[in-house]
Amino acid sequence: MSHEGMEDMIKRLGRSATGTAARGERISSNPASAFGRAAAVPGRRREARGEGGFTLIELMVVVAIIGILVSMAVPTYRGIVLRARETVLKQNLFVLRDCIDQYYADKGKYPGSLDELVSDGYLRALPVDPMTRQANWVTVPYSGNDQGQLEPTEGQDTGGVWDVHSADPKYKDW
Repeated sequence: MSHEGMEDMIKRLGRSATGTAARGERISSNPASAFGRAAAVPGRRREARGEGGFTLIELMVVVAIIGILVSMAVPTYRGIVLRARETVLKQNLFVLRDCIDQYYADKGKYPGSLDELVSDGYLRALPVDPMTRQANWVTVPYSGNDQGQLEPTEGQDTGGVWDVHSADPKYKDW
């Protein structure tokens, strides 16, 4: 539609072509806005209704914030996992040592190996060392002269498993 055609149409709607409304309304200088729609103006971006999005900068900021939070959480998570494994190690050592003591109280001698605790029904299965993730425990034999060991009574032979430790060198003294 030509510019003259627009002016005629505006006059028919009761408005003058100079930009003032007949009833005191304000009219835009853009003739297409009189019909309730925005005209396409070169150089201006027209936003579609119902479509929204994020700019690249906004997405980069969000990703950076998530990265910072994750980098703070990972060391804490690793520390918690290590503490949990240490707690399981303490519990497993307590159970093994308790079973060794029960075996000694029942039979008057220490077991020859940890497998003997399983075969005689003191344990259902040999627990797994959470540090090495295997059931390979370091056993301390009964000699009668180590610190904390009682001297063997008459007729009691030495040997057998007196104590147990983790196979991990860091936890060998637990």
